[in-house]
Amino acid sequence: MRTRAAVRWWVGWNPVATVGAGAFVGAVVGNVLLTWSVRAAMLGGGVSRFVGAPLQAAVGDGGGYLAALAVLPAFLAIGTGALAGGLLWTLGVRTVNAGADDVVDRALRGTLGSRADASGDVAGRATADLEGGVPDGEQFVLSSGHGTLPLVGPSRRHDISRIRCAADRLVVSVERLRLDDRRVDRVGGVSIPYEAIESVDYDGTSLVVDEDDGRYAFAADRDPVELREAIRSRRESAAGADSSGR
Repeated sequence: MRTRAAVRWWVGWNPVATVGAGAFVGAVVGNVLLTWSVRAAMLGGGVSRFVGAPLQAAVGDGGGYLAALAVLPAFLAIGTGALAGGLLWTLGVRTVNAGADDVVDRALRGTLGSRADASGDVAGRATADLEGGVPDGEQFVLSSGHGTLPLVGPSRRHDISRIRCAADRLVVSVERLRLDDRRVDRVGGVSIPYEAIESVDYDGTSLVVDEDDGRYAFAADRDPVELREAIRSRRESAAGADSSGR
């Protein structure tokens, strides 16, 4: 991503820092204006009449006048800086909303950043290393987004599960996409023999796999019907093979 677009991307995900930076710049500018306005008031002359006359008419002479000269420019400068930061954030939000779908799609396909190999078959490679074998069987990708910001359409974090229905077991590689950093991290994985699986269901937020030693939940934003059917089919085949072998 080009530098300017990368900056806008960061800005879109960091409204507090962006508005705060704008206010800080405004405070610096306000300090300069404060020094200038007070000095002008003390020296008098045309600048003093132009800057101070309306304010002096409102608050009178003396300490109140100098205090107003000190506070008003700083207040206006900080407010203007914060407003400029807010406008900059909205530009960042437009960049995020326009480019997020492509980043998420590349993450789901396994081609985001350095994850892609020469063949592009990252999903198979990511699950094959759990067994040390060559990828085989049907492959599925589940995902679910979490964490939102005002005006920002996509979720900040996406949990991704790459699931392979191998010949004798279910192989899962769990990853996490940090959309604000455009980075995918491998966070875990599991290999479950079909004969150990007791049930497979969808609870509205996750694919739930109950097996002999516990329960696994893989986040999914919709019911993976085809995957559940594939697992059930493999379970039945495994159970049939086990019965015929006895």
